Amino acid sequence: MKIETNERKEALQSAEPLTAEYAPVLRVSLAVCYMGMLSGVVAVFASILGIVSGRNAGNRLYLSIAALLLFGAAAGVLSLVDRRKRRAYEEKRSALRDSAEHFKGRVTACEKTKHTVRYANEDFDEITWKFIVEYENENGDTVTVKTGRYLNDISNILADRSVDIYKTKDGGLLFENFSLTEDGIALEVREVGEDEP
Repeated sequence: MKIETNERKEALQSAEPLTAEYAPVLRVSLAVCYMGMLSGVVAVFASILGIVSGRNAGNRLYLSIAALLLFGAAAGVLSLVDRRKRRAYEEKRSALRDSAEHFKGRVTACEKTKHTVRYANEDFDEITWKFIVEYENENGDTVTVKTGRYLNDISNILADRSVDIYKTKDGGLLFENFSLTEDGIALEVREVGEDEP
């Protein structure tokens, strides 16, 4: 019997954060409002159980419903603001990507970094990988850069060494269109220490 897994060796498993937070205070406030709504629902049920059991909990029921409505209204308003801020952030990121300079790069090697993490009086090794890429910039100079970190072994998953590089106006680099395969080109692996750039 063959067991299939969802993990594929040729996938790039990023170790970088998914996206930058576009409005962290707003996101935390929205989470607090949702927790307040949940607390209001629990308080309403607790008040109803108190009334059913013969206690005088009518005032608590009204206060619980008021809290639920208050947190619900706040969550609704903050959700609208959050949606607008997210849309503005995505439009800005898209405009930054669209106005970026495009270069053709070539993967020359990969870099392996071993980082020791101490948790609950035990040491664990975290290994991350980066591609080392060379490209010619707008002046015709050869520039060597490193991609973001990956969690899986990327030393032999490339079918082709070419990669598209986008240099944004804020100086950031985006790497796209890696050609992946299960048994690819064997890249030179450079092991570096934790503190090396």
